[in-house]
Amino acid sequence: MKTIVALLIASLSSITVFGDDPAPKDLADAYLQTLSSIERDLIEAAEKIAAKHGVPVAKVEEVSRKMLLDSDCIFVKGGVAVIRAPVYVLPNTQKNEAIASGEDVTGGDAAVPELLVFSKERFVGRLSIPADGADDLILAFYTPERIRFFDWKELLGGYYVRKPEKPEPNKPLHGTPAKAPSSSTEPESRRP
Repeated sequence: MKTIVALLIASLSSITVFGDDPAPKDLADAYLQTLSSIERDLIEAAEKIAAKHGVPVAKVEEVSRKMLLDSDCIFVKGGVAVIRAPVYVLPNTQKNEAIASGEDVTGGDAAVPELLVFSKERFVGRLSIPADGADDLILAFYTPERIRFFDWKELLGGYYVRKPEKPEPNKPLHGTPAKAPSSSTEPESRRP
């Protein structure tokens, strides 16, 4: 919102603020002085990007907002990314690396897809993924109560409640009915 207000004020830069105070000279400068240096730098960067690509500043803001707010992408600060403390991943290294409860976990080469698994804030295992299957990966996690899943291709996940069927004697859960066991004492003609 501040950016939009700054741009509106900047478009009215011909209006001069009168008075004895030599600075600021116009409303845009007055507004920009209320912003932090980071906010001013972001406004200037948006204006430069818009000029470079020949698009309105509003388009740059729209794309920026979509990247920052409408995305699951989380930016890394300082080379360590928090999944949930104390489990961290190191996305800028040459290996698939993580830290779990203070212990370093080093997987394979960063160019090779790999699944690292953590439970109760500890590393519990890894699974190598074929390079051509990394974008079409589905995980299914079975517990007695639920089957949780995540589909990387569709970026969709959820769970199903489990209600396992209780097996009946001599009745399989799926397929054709089971045959009763034959006794070796029965004559062959009576056996199924």
